[in-house]
Amino acid sequence: GVPKERVQRGDVLARPGEVSPTHLIDAKFRYLSSSKAPLKNRNRVLIHHATSQVMATLILVDRETLLPGEEALIQLRFDAKEPLAALPGDHFIARGFVVQKHYGTTLGGGEVVRVQAPKVRRSQEEAKAVVKEFAEADGDDRVALEVLGRAHKGITMDDLQQRLNIAEGALTKSLRRLVKAKTIIQCKGSLQNTLVIHHSSFEELEKSALGYLKRFHETFPHKEGMSKEEVRARLPNAMPGKVFEALNNALV
Repeated sequence: GVPKERVQRGDVLARPGEVSPTHLIDAKFRYLSSSKAPLKNRNRVLIHHATSQVMATLILVDRETLLPGEEALIQLRFDAKEPLAALPGDHFIARGFVVQKHYGTTLGGGEVVRVQAPKVRRSQEEAKAVVKEFAEADGDDRVALEVLGRAHKGITMDDLQQRLNIAEGALTKSLRRLVKAKTIIQCKGSLQNTLVIHHSSFEELEKSALGYLKRFHETFPHKEGMSKEEVRARLPNAMPGKVFEALNNALV
């Protein structure tokens, strides 16, 4: 039912919920050896992905400049009105605005590592390490990292599919293995319609809840205890109800 006038170059045909446009992408990038000068941080580039041509700012994650022929981890920040529909493993070409010998304006190319990525700030060593970890991980480790990246918010299977280039059946099997290994915690319900949260994020919530209870009893020894609502109010606001329910059941 889509009129042909609405179809434009760069549009992607996909099943509902499988691909979500993103404004931030972590990627591996190789700078052409034929380039004339080092590539500086925060370069404006034209990204070619499938049939898309989208403007972006190229951020060097762990260095100030990239020499011709070198490879590096980068973050691509796309303009607000032009997100990109991509998945990990997709390839792209980056072009600049200065002609390169034998390659026109092409600067290099790369491979998408993570979509819907958080903004990497160069002063945060931990954030840079996470990008590297994503670039090196695969299989169940890759799935677990996506879950970990959502922290106390947890993540649904549908959201995971939008972030990972994995078939639904393979993702389900991976999640089951991770739940069995206690790497991730499955909240109430089936994998298809519930949230999962990484065990380390879940343990942090447990420690926080127990800490609040301990301080409450020390301050008000004559009171029976805190209500669930009081405990919930002290935990992160972004934590979904399903995660709090799982947390409460685990602590009981």
